[in-house]
Amino acid sequence: MLYSTDTELDAMTLVAYYKSRFQIEFLFRDAKQHTGLANCQSIRKEAINMHVNASLVALNLLKIEDRNAKPMDEATAISIAS
Repeated sequence: MLYSTDTELDAMTLVAYYKSRFQIEFLFRDAKQHTGLANCQSIRKEAINMHVNASLVALNLLKIEDRNAKPMDEATAISIAS
């Protein structure tokens, strides 16, 4: 069951929102567990920014590589864990 406080929202839009939300959660989970997003030990703003960007770039490169390796009609959730 999916819930929303917006009573005017149609069901298919709500499903699309939840799908996007879970893709974002996959992104942060993978970044924390596999690319070291939470392991930065610097307190400098520039270093933290660089660390976050490097972690997310690594995930984006994985997604590009995975998308190029699969047929275009196959839509799957891309996750390092899978």
